[in-house]
Amino acid sequence: MLPTLQAGDHILMNPRAYRDKPPRVGDVVVARHPFERGRLLIKRVSSINPKGHVFLEGDNPDMSTDSHALGAIARKLLLGRVTRRILE
Repeated sequence: MLPTLQAGDHILMNPRAYRDKPPRVGDVVVARHPFERGRLLIKRVSSINPKGHVFLEGDNPDMSTDSHALGAIARKLLLGRVTRRILE
C-alpha cells in the first residue's frame, strides 16, 4: 500500500483531540518517537491497549518505523490527531 503522506507534504493537527477522549482505531496521529528525542512519527492507530498505550502502524508496514519495531506507544507521547493533508 502506498503511504498516505509523502515527503514534503504538510498537515494540520488537532493538539486537543485526545484531551477528553481516547484515540480511535484508524486515526492518523502525530507522536513523539519513544527512543529518539526530537523525532516525530505520523502513523495510523491500529489498536488500543487499555494500559494507556496504542499500537501504531504505517501505511507501508514493510518500510515503516512503527509499533512492529518500537512496540506499543504510550498515549502520553501522542501530540494530536492529523485533521488534514495540505496539497500544494
